Amino acid sequence: MPEPKPFVRRLVAVILEQAQKVGLDVAGSFLGPAWPVVKPLVEGLLKDLPEGIAGKLHNGDEALQKAVAAMDARDEQLALIAEALAKEGVTAQMTAGWVESLEAISDGQFQALR
Repeated sequence: MPEPKPFVRRLVAVILEQAQKVGLDVAGSFLGPAWPVVKPLVEGLLKDLPEGIAGKLHNGDEALQKAVAAMDARDEQLALIAEALAKEGVTAQMTAGWVESLEAISDGQFQALR
């Protein structure tokens, strides 16, 4: 399986980070029609994290950092996400814009999305 593209690692990290605030579905929904395809892959990635990390994601930045570090070692699963995104026509340029937009949204705006 090919090496996952760096943007996929960043994309998944941002989805996890924003999922702390608004839940996985809202955080991933910016992928539009690609989200239903990518969601089970992200959920599988979370399920495969070391015991206790995924369950603590809502408890703060330390748990998130551990989850992202553990996720980063899962090249095969990240490559599957990259492949799913490519099949849906999602490019690195598109996700770079989405990631930038997601990171710019305030907590208050996220609460309004819930």
